[in-house]
Amino acid sequence: MEFLTPGEKVKKIRKMLKIKQRELQDENITRGFISMIESNRSRMSIDTAKKIAKRFNERAKELGINLNITGEYLLLTPKQEAEKYCLEKLNNNIELEHIKDIDEIIKISEKHELTEIKIKAYIKRADLEFENHIYKKAFLDYHEALDILVNIGNTSLQAFLYNKLGRCKINEGDYIEALTYFNKALYYSLQINDLKTKKNAIYNIALCYKKLNKFDTAFEYIDEYLSLIDKNKEFTHYVYINILKANCYKDKKEYEKAINLYQDLIKEVNDADITLVGYIYSNLAEIYLEQSNFDKSLECFNIAEKIRRDNDMTNLHHTLIDKANVYIKNENYNEALKLLEEGINLSYRNNDIEYILRGNYMLTDIYKHLDDNKNLNNTYMKIIDVLENVNNEREIIKIFANLSLMNLEQGNAKECKDYLNKIIEKINQNEHAIKTNTF
Repeated sequence: MEFLTPGEKVKKIRKMLKIKQRELQDENITRGFISMIESNRSRMSIDTAKKIAKRFNERAKELGINLNITGEYLLLTPKQEAEKYCLEKLNNNIELEHIKDIDEIIKISEKHELTEIKIKAYIKRADLEFENHIYKKAFLDYHEALDILVNIGNTSLQAFLYNKLGRCKINEGDYIEALTYFNKALYYSLQINDLKTKKNAIYNIALCYKKLNKFDTAFEYIDEYLSLIDKNKEFTHYVYINILKANCYKDKKEYEKAINLYQDLIKEVNDADITLVGYIYSNLAEIYLEQSNFDKSLECFNIAEKIRRDNDMTNLHHTLIDKANVYIKNENYNEALKLLEEGINLSYRNNDIEYILRGNYMLTDIYKHLDDNKNLNNTYMKIIDVLENVNNEREIIKIFANLSLMNLEQGNAKECKDYLNKIIEKINQNEHAIKTNTF
């Protein structure tokens, strides 16, 4: 995209409309002055620019062209026009298939040294990638924006971007690294008194500690979050933090506390937000499952599934995959496989790494019970593909060990040796990466 100087614009438009320089003359504008403007040897005043714009619009109308330019437009420098163009593009609703429009904006911002535009473009692209579950690319683009901010000493968006980086890592299942970013988000939010980002960081820190089974620490952050919100004005946030609290009780095996909290939430939420009700029933079903109350668990899963099929397809895969556990516990593998097939397909569509892995690991348990080594091997390969994408080398080594053991038990010495060699190769790669500080 080319952006012209004021003089170049006047010359280009004048020639397009087939106007001679003398036709732009008046008592205050000479032909020589027009020539000097077009060769960038003289600058226009706003009054002169408006007169020239008016003459251009009149000629355009005579020719049946809808030009409608202003004097302000003619006075824009290439940098100002580039900034205007980029902002208009960024304010449009850009879809993933048009993400290259943002690549163009980044190039323009670099050429014209538009630092603020460049930051906005990286964030816009990262947001688009995040919304479409492309977390690796989103992470890189958020980091590009953060690096620019750090280099120019701007702390205004650092808390926001650290939060975004943490969310990318959570969605990749890397809770330890996510904590690093959320703690930085919390630190910078306190520096600039950004309450919204502070609350987001605290919630996400609590979630990470829950995922890492550090429940007492999670409870501390949950209580801090609850002290910061207004239940009446932020009811949805109130519900979500209490769901997280109930899930901590569930994972601590304090089932009655979890059930009571969920039942209280159902009464409070009622039909105000049906998607929240589906979320609560799905979690409640998991508690009854852990208590081996299969009928009650299935009842809750069925309610959650209906709600989510009707109102919340984005999270349906959570319910389907978790519901499959009821049938696995009762050795009804055919029904479990149906639920897992649909749930895993939806997980891939949403790029939900946690549930892709959860569903596939559940498949491995089923295939082991069924002595279906072919499908077991294929499922392990699918898991490895996902783990490679999120750089979970430790879990890959575990799977290679399982495959090695499986082939040893089957008398497949060559395959067993191949997988052992893969383990050695992975260990050597990791050691080399650590030595060169790239791991």
